[in-house]
Amino acid sequence: MKAMSYDLISDGNITPKPFPSLGLYLQFTPPKLMPIIMDQIEHITKEFHQKF
Repeated sequence: MKAMSYDLISDGNITPKPFPSLGLYLQFTPPKLMPIIMDQIEHITKEFHQKF
């Protein structure tokens, strides 16, 4: 999951500008927070795609 989300972010084309270092940030995320953060990323990504 971590690798997948990093690929999504490092693509560059679909990265919302406020999150340039999200992949790096995810590497240091405590496991308990992972599901919450992944939900937020999913939500942000969906909104981002709806707008553009």
